Amino acid sequence: MSNVDYDAYDEEEDSWVIYKLSEVVLKLVPKKYIKELFKMVASEEEIEPDIYYVYSFIYYVLTFKIKVPIKRVLWKFQNVMFFSRYKTQLCFKIIKNSDLIKSITKVIHHVKSSFNKLASNLNLIKAPQTKEPCTQFTACFPIEVWYLLVKDYNVNAGNLVRVNKQLCDFFAPVVYKSIHMDITIGSIDTLQTFYPHYCNFGSTYLFQPSSPYKMYKMLHDSQNFQYEFIDLIHTSSSNDNADNVSTRYIRNFKDVKNVFENTISNPNSLFKDFVKELTTSICFLDGFDKFTREGSNFAQTIQSLSNKTELNVLASDLNAFDTFELDEDYEYYIRRGIDFDLETLYWTIGDFTVRWYPYIKETLPESEFYRELTLPGIVQDDFKKDSKYRYQIFNAKSIEDIESSNPFQRWNEELQLNSRRSHRENNIHFKGAGSIKLQNRSFFSEVDSQHFLSNFVQSIASMNMKKTSKTSTLIFGSHDIETNYTDDTEEERRQNIQFSITPHMIIINGS
Repeated sequence: MSNVDYDAYDEEEDSWVIYKLSEVVLKLVPKKYIKELFKMVASEEEIEPDIYYVYSFIYYVLTFKIKVPIKRVLWKFQNVMFFSRYKTQLCFKIIKNSDLIKSITKVIHHVKSSFNKLASNLNLIKAPQTKEPCTQFTACFPIEVWYLLVKDYNVNAGNLVRVNKQLCDFFAPVVYKSIHMDITIGSIDTLQTFYPHYCNFGSTYLFQPSSPYKMYKMLHDSQNFQYEFIDLIHTSSSNDNADNVSTRYIRNFKDVKNVFENTISNPNSLFKDFVKELTTSICFLDGFDKFTREGSNFAQTIQSLSNKTELNVLASDLNAFDTFELDEDYEYYIRRGIDFDLETLYWTIGDFTVRWYPYIKETLPESEFYRELTLPGIVQDDFKKDSKYRYQIFNAKSIEDIESSNPFQRWNEELQLNSRRSHRENNIHFKGAGSIKLQNRSFFSEVDSQHFLSNFVQSIASMNMKKTSKTSTLIFGSHDIETNYTDDTEEERRQNIQFSITPHMIIINGS
């Protein structure tokens, strides 16, 4: 019979009921019968019944012998509902995108436009009314006029970017002399390992996502893709612009893609006339070796840029550092594709209490990446700690500059100060999943991912070659993580497995 930390389940009301029930049992049932029951069920030595043992026994029976089987049955029913809901939405999506619906929509828009035009002509007959004050700047003047006002008459462009999206997109390059963009990419393989396990055995997960159906939908939406672009949130950051108020940070992938396609790639954009510095970071949570393999579109682009005399392309393997998975028991069941055995996971349940890991409820099970989040956590923390660190790495001119000033080197030195493994492990947990959260995802095929990142890196580097702006691109990831799983005995799984990450860094800037 296991002594379970029931606080991990956050069932205070149930615990109170069980406690009262335990008191009643002790009063009404003779102790000799309770002793016999303990000995028969738990196969233990004779135990003197008290409130603690009676409570633990009742809790054990209710949780593992009654609740868990019921939850498993209900979960299967819920999966059927998820399947029906997903297929229904898929049908509506197909119908919505059909040629017939598009034709009907086009006719409706045409009729609506004709009606509005007729109504506008009829209004000309009426006496003119006093116009309301203009609140949309672009309704007062064309955007080209506002550009002339900013350029020749010192109108504050900082006020214009707050009016609407059109003016923001147009004048942001005028306001911000420096722009930094982050891109985070990961392989779908990791999601395809973790998400099916939740969809099959979600009833026994220690923590539940805010929307179980969302995980089910993402799993099936990602079936035909190989990579995902992820928006990361650094929760410990209070102000991204603390080091430089004229720097704009863009970390939402859709915004990055929009800036690239409509601004950087647009020859008529004002971007190149105003922005003096553009830095970008591309982080590979996993799949770095496969994506940059010899012969790939991305690898060929990097090789082509390295042959440009106007550019400085540096690549280096850095010193390895250690990271840990969340818990060996937790990942053991996921790797094997089997349901959690909660009766043998009571230590894990106790370890997962919010008291010790306050961020776990916001991380599991949605984030299929755990140890990998240490990579962006180290880099973002380092850049936020001191702005000079960011400029050191982006302005590196030699391999020695990278090796001596990269964020992973400073992190390794910091870890060496903690001789105890437990202290290092805690620091690593909070450096990664403790401060980095996954927000939105966009799924892409390998071909589209290679094409986008190749064009992205090429276009930014070309700005440096043309001397229109000072640009620098940091590309970093890790070589495939070597695992040391044993999975032989429960005792061997008690100690979290230590992983060694060897980061690889590529810098592209002006020579």
